[in-house]
Amino acid sequence: VEDSAHPHQLYLELGVLNLDMGMPSQALISFDKAEKSSPFMGQASALGTSFNALLADGRESAWSKLAELYEARGLQREAQHARTLADAIAKSRAAEPRE
Repeated sequence: VEDSAHPHQLYLELGVLNLDMGMPSQALISFDKAEKSSPFMGQASALGTSFNALLADGRESAWSKLAELYEARGLQREAQHARTLADAIAKSRAAEPRE
């Protein structure tokens, strides 16, 4: 991935694949790597609107899935924390201006 011309995109796709495979913790790691390798920083941030939206969607889904897994294991505190993070992402996205 690191040798790719577009590692941010590959990490994003890997995160989505991790989610599809039921591995939300790994998905969050991939999404973090996608963000860190993103070229859409500073003045170029407007160019990454779609990428950033997909990244936020992925993170919200991963935290929601983690909340479900924690709940199923009886880990209430962890489930609530994961739900809180998913909700915060959703609220942040709802407050963003639409194109």
